[in-house]
Amino acid sequence: MREFCWTILSHKYLCRNFWGAIVFLDELSTLDPELYRNLMQLKHYDGDVEDLCLDFAVAEELGGKRIVHELRPNGKNISVTNENKLHYVHAIADFKLNRQIVHLQMHFVEDSAISFHHLG
Repeated sequence: MREFCWTILSHKYLCRNFWGAIVFLDELSTLDPELYRNLMQLKHYDGDVEDLCLDFAVAEELGGKRIVHELRPNGKNISVTNENKLHYVHAIADFKLNRQIVHLQMHFVEDSAISFHHLG
């Protein structure tokens, strides 16, 4: 786990995030180029965004369990529309760049603390 976390944290964006720097949407292009492209397509989408059936929630698998993260209060019940799609794009980027990575950072810190304890 330590090696995985070190690889992740050695990424330029993640080091800045780890030390408390604010990370912006454009930084997503280096971390997850596919997600960045999809968000840019959504941002410039000319059709009715409601047809895409998106909401302000993100689901992910963690330890074999499906976890739903709401991007705003009651997010799973808020549809993405043409009027709020920019809020959605920024909320997804914030989740990916700032909120989702927190558990990896915590594992890295915990693992490092254990390693340093053994050295002392």
